[in-house]
Amino acid sequence: MTPSTALVTGAGALIGAASGAHAALAARRARPAPPAAWAGILPALGLVLGIGVAVRVAPLLLAAASLLMLAAALPLSAIDAATRTLPDRLLLPAIPACAALLALGAARAGYYSPLWRALAAAALLLLAFTALALAAPGQLGFGDCKAAALCALPLGYLGWNRVLLGVLAAYLLAALYIIGARLVRRTVGRTFAFGPFLFAGALAALLLRP
Repeated sequence: MTPSTALVTGAGALIGAASGAHAALAARRARPAPPAAWAGILPALGLVLGIGVAVRVAPLLLAAASLLMLAAALPLSAIDAATRTLPDRLLLPAIPACAALLALGAARAGYYSPLWRALAAAALLLLAFTALALAAPGQLGFGDCKAAALCALPLGYLGWNRVLLGVLAAYLLAALYIIGARLVRRTVGRTFAFGPFLFAGALAALLLRP
């Protein structure tokens, strides 16, 4: 492992673990509070995801943008699971920050097509999810629409196929959750937290080898 690779991997591990710790803190503040085991599970999950993003995603500034998305994804998912909300104080700053990192990456490479595609993908998913939220009130929230735009930025930089994969993975994971909940005779309300599935689908699409 080269020194630069080790540095990026270490940064990914640190960011992921910190994001998981933030998520555990947010979950602990929720009512009802989740089991105490989450305090250890979430930082460990963040650590693994951070290392995975750092190792598998390139170039460097795309990896940085993806890690920034991860830093927001875990606490937002924990909050959404507990409260059915995705707070703007975490979500809104992440979107322009992620776009700025991708812009720096495009400028460094001297090739802007991936940046325009990322911005177009973010705008498209924002509009598409907003239309769905308006067409079926209660099924999606506007926080989900903004989360979809954030997820679309690094995926769009990689290609439209990654955007599609991320969306399909999110809906597949949500469907599996609903089926599993019904199999164990748990009721699934008219609304449930979709944010965690959006972020999980995006991370799955990011970590998939080209």
